[in-house]
This record gives sequence, C-alpha cells and structure tokens, in this order.
Amino acid sequence: MKKKYKKAGLVLFLLIFLVLVVLFRTKVLKLANIQKKILPKKEAAVSFYAFSKNFRGKLNLACGKIGNDNQIIVVPQNSLPAIVKAFNKNGRKLWTSGAHSKYQGFNAALGDLDGDGKNEIVLGQTENKPQIFIYKQKGKKFVLAGSFAAFGDLHLGVNLALGDVNGDGKAEIIVGAGQGGGPQVKIFSFQANLKSSQEIEGKISELGNFFAFHPKMRHGVRIATLDFDDDGKDEIIALSNLERDTQFKIYKFDRIYSLQNVTRVYGKKIKIPANLLTVDINDDGKKEIIIMPQKKLGQEFKIFGHGAEIKNSFLDNYLDIEGGVNLAVCDLNNNKRNEVIINETGSKIKIFER
Repeated sequence: MKKKYKKAGLVLFLLIFLVLVVLFRTKVLKLANIQKKILPKKEAAVSFYAFSKNFRGKLNLACGKIGNDNQIIVVPQNSLPAIVKAFNKNGRKLWTSGAHSKYQGFNAALGDLDGDGKNEIVLGQTENKPQIFIYKQKGKKFVLAGSFAAFGDLHLGVNLALGDVNGDGKAEIIVGAGQGGGPQVKIFSFQANLKSSQEIEGKISELGNFFAFHPKMRHGVRIATLDFDDDGKDEIIALSNLERDTQFKIYKFDRIYSLQNVTRVYGKKIKIPANLLTVDINDDGKKEIIIMPQKKLGQEFKIFGHGAEIKNSFLDNYLDIEGGVNLAVCDLNNNKRNEVIINETGSKIKIFER
C-alpha cells in the first residue's frame, strides 16, 4: 500500500513539474516575442571603428538626414581628437571636419535651425567651457556658422538637445548646464546670414531660461525634447540625478515653463547616475523617453511612453553590456524601420537592425 501511495505521489509531482515547465516556457516565449518587436537583434548587422582600435575614450552619437540619406555623426565624448566624422549605413566614412575648439569632448545633435529644409550640426562641449558650435552645410562641406558660450565664463560643460518648442517650424537649441553647474536650462534660436559664397554668419538669440530643479543643486541637468501632448510643439525633458533619487520632469515652453509631469525613474530614494535620450524606438511615429544607466549597476534601461513606463526595458541586458552606452536611432536603410546605433566603449560602433 505504501509503495502505491509513493508511486502516485511521484506521478503527481511529475505532472505538477511538467505544468510549471510549460507555463514558464510560454512566459519566456511571450517575452521573447515582445523583445523582438521593440529591441534589436543580438548580432550587429554592421560594426566598425570610427577612430583607431587603440582609442580608449567613448563617443557621442547623433543620426539624421544630411542630403538625401540619414548619416551617423560621431564625436569624441571626453577625449581627443577634436573632430567630427560622418558614416553611412555600411560604416563607410563620408566626411571629416575639424571642430573649432582647443578643448576636447562634445555632445552632438542635428536639426533644421533656420527653416531652410536642411539640418545643421550642433556641438556642445562636455567639459571645461560651455561652448556651442553650429555648423551649416555649404555644398558638400559643413562650415562654422556660429558659436557662443551658453553660460558665459563658467568652467563647466553642457548637455544639448534640439527641438521645436515654440511651434515656429524651426528647431531651437536647448542647453543644460553640465556636471558641477546648477539645473539651469536655456533656449536659443539661430538664423543664418550669408556673408559671402564661402562664409556664413549666424544670429543667436536667447529665448528664455529656467531652473528645472532646485537652483542650489550642483549636478547639472540632462535634457531632451519630444512632443508629449501631440500639439505640434516639443516639450523639454529634464533629468537630474538628485540627492535622494533619479527623476525626470517634463516642461512646456510657454514663457512660464509650466511643469507637466514628474517621474521617479527607479523608485523613491533610488539614485542611479543616468543619461537621457528621446527616440522612436518602436516605429510608431512617436518618441519614447529612454533613461540609460551610465554604468552597469544592476539596473536596466527604462523606456517611458506617453505618461507610462514601457515594461520591456531590458535593452542593456539583451545586448550583454558591461557598462553604460551611448546610442542613436534612425532609419539608415530607408525602410521605415529605425536602426539602433550603439557605442559601448572605445571607438567601435555597432548597427542593429530590428
């Protein structure tokens, strides 16, 4: 009799085990399907070195339309050389330009600042001086069209974003103070004036400024833009690594900089040094807010849609990344599906198709 009960118990245990295996497998498969829709394949379609293989710094990336195609713009993040390079979808170098600065390290952004239908390239220094450089396309080259110090003589770098915040059809330059500065955000407009066949002079105007967080903070502020409420005007996203937690705020540019939203990224009293980016990661025509840990600290990427967190935010684990990354997103193949361009460390760049 005891043997009979033992046998029945063993059979029951095996049945329960098989049911759990099936349920777990189903859950994993569903998760994998969601992951495939939103995130790139694990193997990069293209990889290349933007600088030498011995380059040990990190890069900042931007991507946008120049001429008839989208191009990848690459600048050193915090090291020499002080130059800008552009690459196509196959990793072929298209052009190189020297940056007009004796300092090293830049942010980069692309946007149509003066409404002529062509994107300008805007660089912002990451350290030492809050200098902004604007490059305008002239034939097949980019020439310096304007430069200014966003925060005067302060010894700090800047964070940079472009967006049409006032609905005039032109991108404005949004500048946030770098590490060591207060959480001040400034908005500038640019208008190009043709001085000669080879020289362009741009007019820079400050449209306004505000403090996104408490003015006494000295962590700087990271910024990005997106049209949060679908009114045709970009809002300003401000991220700060606060003393108690990491959070971002959404501001509307309406001369009083009204606060629209406050979100704690990793929960209350959890502080993770993070970067900020807004891109269309799932090809729905709307940008998402991406919060990227600066280092691998056991935290995932966080992706936020319009007002809610998108739970499938495990891009860093999926790509098996050991530290923070820099990325850009755009349609390099002209197939209405965005590629993800990533730099982890050194000068190696990977392009992932989805």
